[in-house]
Amino acid sequence: MEDLLVDRLTLSRWRQFNEIDIEFHDRLTVLTGANGAGKSTILKILKCHFPYESDEKFLATPIREKESIRFSPGNWLLTKFDEIFRPSKPVETDQQKVGQVTYSNKSICSLSLPASDTMQYALRRSLNQEIPGVSISSHRPAPKYDQLKHIPISGLSPREAFQFYFELEKASAEQSVYHRDGVWVRMNPLAALKEAIISFATFGVGNEHVKPVPELAGLYEKFQAILSKVLPPEVGFERLEIRTPEVVVVSSSGDFPIDGASGGLMSLIQLSWQVFLQSQIFKSGRFMVLIDEPENHLHPSMQRSFLRNIVDAFPQARFVVATHSPFIISSVKESVVYALQHRAADGASLKPLEPRSVVSSKLDTVQKAGPANDILREVLGVPVTMPEWSADELERIAATFASKKMDADAIQSLRAQLQAAGLGEFYPDALERIVK
Repeated sequence: MEDLLVDRLTLSRWRQFNEIDIEFHDRLTVLTGANGAGKSTILKILKCHFPYESDEKFLATPIREKESIRFSPGNWLLTKFDEIFRPSKPVETDQQKVGQVTYSNKSICSLSLPASDTMQYALRRSLNQEIPGVSISSHRPAPKYDQLKHIPISGLSPREAFQFYFELEKASAEQSVYHRDGVWVRMNPLAALKEAIISFATFGVGNEHVKPVPELAGLYEKFQAILSKVLPPEVGFERLEIRTPEVVVVSSSGDFPIDGASGGLMSLIQLSWQVFLQSQIFKSGRFMVLIDEPENHLHPSMQRSFLRNIVDAFPQARFVVATHSPFIISSVKESVVYALQHRAADGASLKPLEPRSVVSSKLDTVQKAGPANDILREVLGVPVTMPEWSADELERIAATFASKKMDADAIQSLRAQLQAAGLGEFYPDALERIVK
């Protein structure tokens, strides 16, 4: 099971998708696109293969038919412009199949819609393959201090540590409690991280009176080595230190409890922790890592380096990342980037009120290697990267010159007005608008 990965995913005429075809890079695949393009939906389809994860529930669309309501799991909008205003029954996808997953062992799993008429549904899989991996959501648990009262005297294995962290994170998201060793537990997932780190430090080394647990040997040092690779140099990370019952981060800028880390630093630590545990559970075997919007809480300078650092830190992992950040899109050369883009039925660019669907486009190296502004325009579909108010001002100034003869005096006046408005650097953009 250790070497089984997802190699390819296709989706066709389901929900917002028209045709999606993604071949996953051996190390890193980046999914990008506007909100509502379906990046998180693709991650949900992938993560149901992982241990501890269950099949993701999707919402059907209520359809009124005479005096009753039915629930359609796979509406497909009519492609003719004038028909979107008709109250007619929508055309639907094939109820049997909406896509397929191809695995690294060449087996293929069909994805189909259920026959049940319910509001919530899960895609049916023809194969129930289990794949080693971890899914990291876009929302991290809010920081909350919990003092540790005890740690298991037998130590915590990486698998047990991950399960405890996973269950606490799930309980935190659902605002529920977790039942452990006959006790209902309500703690922040960070408490599970601290418990395991102290366990690794205590039982992985041992002393003259306590023999070390072989499975835990070296884990405390290995995780610190991972943090040294992943955390940005400006943090000045040196080591972790156990000052019972706390875990303290020792850095060149000062010491602080791990609970007191900033939002960005905490995000990096918790993400690194989850991937680290997977690497220890599966040892030299391959596994997958799904990360939804890793840019959350991260300064742009961290966004540029974070993904490259964590991909390098875990050479046996295959990463799939969904992001809106141009800095993350271009941060790793050895990767593939797929843009999920809204298109008209014929594949052309969209017009106002025109029915639309999402297709996948694989970007070439030149597209993903450009500056952030170019990526925003060409990949993420942001036509102008300046603030809206300055774009409006630029448009207003250009409009005043549209009917004028652009001689030397006019050009000098244009430059002066742009300079007065603080838009001097956008002189070429203004000229382009005037010519159009």
